[in-house]
Amino acid sequence: MWVFYCISHLSCPGLISNLCAGIVVGTLGVAGYLEAAEAIKKLAQAAGKKTYTLLMGKPSPVKLANFPEVDVFVLIADAQVRDWLLA
Repeated sequence: MWVFYCISHLSCPGLISNLCAGIVVGTLGVAGYLEAAEAIKKLAQAAGKKTYTLLMGKPSPVKLANFPEVDVFVLIADAQVRDWLLA
């Protein structure tokens, strides 16, 4: 429930003022991934949120746990990475 709360309030400047978002780029082969990452970063920063951009071929909970200061992760990936995560 906390994850849903963070995602839904990521762009609200008055709520969760210290929220930190991690933008996880799970692929470099999809056209437009850089523009999508920049759009998410601008949205979060306009609301006063700190962001980290992370490049991971196959994100996993173990890898993401190396960033304890990040409250919510946003994944930008192709269908292959998404299917791997859902398996």
